[in-house]
Amino acid sequence: MKKELVAMPKKTQGSARKAKGAATSATQKTSQKSALAAKSAKKSKGAHWKPGEPVSLPVRIVLIVFIVLMALSMMLPSLTYLAAGNSSADSQDSSQTSDTSSDSSDSSSDDSSAGAIDSRYQALVDAQQKKLDSDPNNLAALLNMGNDYMKWGVALLQASSADADTSHAYDVLDNAVATYDKYLALNDSSAVKVDRALCQYYAGDTDDAISSLEALTQEDPNYGPAWANLGMLYQVKGSTDSAKNAYNKAIAVEPNDEYGSKSFAQQQLSSIAASESSSSSSSSSTSSSSSTSTGLSNTLSNESGTGL
Repeated sequence: MKKELVAMPKKTQGSARKAKGAATSATQKTSQKSALAAKSAKKSKGAHWKPGEPVSLPVRIVLIVFIVLMALSMMLPSLTYLAAGNSSADSQDSSQTSDTSSDSSDSSSDDSSAGAIDSRYQALVDAQQKKLDSDPNNLAALLNMGNDYMKWGVALLQASSADADTSHAYDVLDNAVATYDKYLALNDSSAVKVDRALCQYYAGDTDDAISSLEALTQEDPNYGPAWANLGMLYQVKGSTDSAKNAYNKAIAVEPNDEYGSKSFAQQQLSSIAASESSSSSSSSSTSSSSSTSTGLSNTLSNESGTGL
């Protein structure tokens, strides 16, 4: 049996051709898009920077910031150490300045201590002793040694703050008296006798000092310092009338004030007069005592000459 071919209408054939053409066109477009995507992906994959190729501005900025941060992180420990070192140096400088100031203050304080006084005057006494070892009758060495002992003892008394210090000062003053005795055995001197009597007074032997000066005023009645210091010791003992008489005698025998006896006596007489006229006996008594505690000595004040 033969199949009969049925002829399709021309209109239907045209539509089929158009449909086929559209499908082919869609397939081509899809292929083109895939190719473009693959090409774009390939470009993107090959966009990494390679040595020798120029770097874009954003990348440069990122790299610069990164490098700066890395440099700062590496420098930070060093900067911290330097800052700590400077702080330590400043602290040490301040400490050294403080120590220096403190040392200076301590040195100033030590100069007036008993140990410093002993060291200073012991050296002077030792120097005179060396001269006496070769010549026991060296008058200058004996006199200088006696004077050094006297100044040594007085300095210790001024710096003393305890009984032990006072006892040591008294021992030094006793050495002064003994040295003056050696000198006086070889050469008579009214000035040395006055200093010897003052050493007795500074060592606490006021009565012996008065006896020594009373004897001296009999031996050398025209020596003003003997009368002036005798008046001072009478005043310390509270014998006001005897003190006045001795002061007036000093003024009389030394009208030109060559040894300072006249000025010393007048000052003490004024002190006595102020004490007697004052309504406050305690106040005036204190003033009188403080003004007569030193005495008149060529060794301590260089006002009465050498006495040689």
